[in-house]
Amino acid sequence: MRYAITRRVLGEKRSVDVTEAEFREAKAAKTKLMHALSIEEKLDYVLGNFSEVERQLLDAALHNMLFSDVSWSKAVAGVHTISRRIVNLLTACRLYLDQVAHHVREVYGGGSPEAQSLEDKKSEEYNSHLGYRVMDALRNHVQHRGLPVSGVTQHSERLHRSPDSLFKNTVTPWLKVASLAEDPKFKKSVLKELQAIGDRVDIKPLIREYVASIGAVHAIVRERMKQDIADWEAVLTSILDRFKAAGGDLVGLAVVAMDEKGAYVDYVDVFDDLLKRRKQLEAKNRHLTHIAKHFVTSEVYRA
Repeated sequence: MRYAITRRVLGEKRSVDVTEAEFREAKAAKTKLMHALSIEEKLDYVLGNFSEVERQLLDAALHNMLFSDVSWSKAVAGVHTISRRIVNLLTACRLYLDQVAHHVREVYGGGSPEAQSLEDKKSEEYNSHLGYRVMDALRNHVQHRGLPVSGVTQHSERLHRSPDSLFKNTVTPWLKVASLAEDPKFKKSVLKELQAIGDRVDIKPLIREYVASIGAVHAIVRERMKQDIADWEAVLTSILDRFKAAGGDLVGLAVVAMDEKGAYVDYVDVFDDLLKRRKQLEAKNRHLTHIAKHFVTSEVYRA
């Protein structure tokens, strides 16, 4: 068996020999980097859906401020639109929590310190934040019983008493706790926490706290994988550099295993876009835990 770096394109004759150990190392590094990329992509699903929820709330507030076309049907449609956004977010969050755990187990093993640190952090966030507990229970509720939003209230209030004061316009999607109590499978301990707040509970701060908790979980995953990712990337970068040094084009590059006739028995495609995309997502989604303490407004800023 011969192992080499070459391009899997017709007519390519240039190749750089590698050892079997280098081939297997490249294959393992590529597989693990794909898991690392998938973890970043799952977080991007969460933040993308969270952005759509927040944008929908802003759009609803703006619409209510500008237009007077309220009817029962349109009001119900507005509730369902916000519910749909929240259902999508809840699904993305559960997808993240389940699949990231799978990726970590695939890379490190089910009983590894890395897998355990992820589970420990998930438990810590669950126990520390009401938003996590409520949204976790709510996801199960919407999966089997009902919608996440019972109603939406429009608010318009003067910021100050002066005649030239501005008005603030917001919308509040809320949970009706009595309706959740009708679900026999809704977690009783979480229900009691909601009942202590009142029968109508604003869902916005709960959502923001939940997403911030997922950000905290993700920060632990990034930290535990950081050095390993650098090592795996170095393996693939070395392959790219070795073939480039031999004067070869990198399009279609692969590390291949060939039989005595030169036929490919196995191969690993190597391309730097894989490395770039993971880094781009990590840089884009670097603000992970501040979400619960920030909100967006169109208020005029006076320096």
